[in-house]
Amino acid sequence: MEIEWVTNHTKGIQEKYLYRFIDMYKLIDFLNTYCLYFSRMDKFDDKYEGITTYDIGEINIWEKINVNAPNLNPRIPKNVMKQKMRQKKSTFDRIKQSQRSRQKSHYANCWYLANRESVAMWDIYSKTMGVALKFERVFLQNLIKSKRNENNLPKHIYKLIAGKVRYQNFNVLPFTEKKKLVKYPAFRKDEAFAHEKEFRFILLADKPLFKQAGILFHLGDLKDLEFDIIVHPKMEKFERQSIQSLLDKYIPDKKLKDSELVNRFKLFD
Repeated sequence: MEIEWVTNHTKGIQEKYLYRFIDMYKLIDFLNTYCLYFSRMDKFDDKYEGITTYDIGEINIWEKINVNAPNLNPRIPKNVMKQKMRQKKSTFDRIKQSQRSRQKSHYANCWYLANRESVAMWDIYSKTMGVALKFERVFLQNLIKSKRNENNLPKHIYKLIAGKVRYQNFNVLPFTEKKKLVKYPAFRKDEAFAHEKEFRFILLADKPLFKQAGILFHLGDLKDLEFDIIVHPKMEKFERQSIQSLLDKYIPDKKLKDSELVNRFKLFD
């Protein structure tokens, strides 16, 4: 079955590059497999990944009632209050189940969209012995589009979406959604994560895939691809040499690149 290709909020993007900040283990995996890893969305730390506007509103109501139940209007009979609590709890349980099912049908590969590196992203995702993969956004987008039907993807995968994440205030979102429409829930996150500046590739299945936690997406021979591998700005010389020796075994002509931020940490050493 041919995989449908869709773009989401890609028009007007000013940022040129996609960065993926990774540790040594993920670099070795990338060099060994020539693949990007798409993680099932229930594996992410943020349990609101892929949530709908309606569900956000219902969860907000449940949280307020559940936390404030002892202080609610004393004029309301206890039996009426208990009934309302049971109803809201039932709604919450249903939402939790539907959220889990939705997440198990979405697989995401996430990048940092920017024109420059980020100190915060270095520190959060790669530490000092890490690197960043750097692609031109248009190049990688076109590459993944061209490879989507060559990959042996699970049979229930029917769509591949590329696009920029929109960050919204989940506390008020149910009242402002008409102004901030998001067609695909996988491209919505709470503004608390706005520092991630995500650009995502999403593999979408037509049913929850409970047994498959991740999907490998083959890019082709790395020697033929245009991308840079940037070393952490705080990396020591001997660490860099070790990584370059590793890289020489996989892509002999690929040389590590210095971080543009290196002088921020080493200029006066």
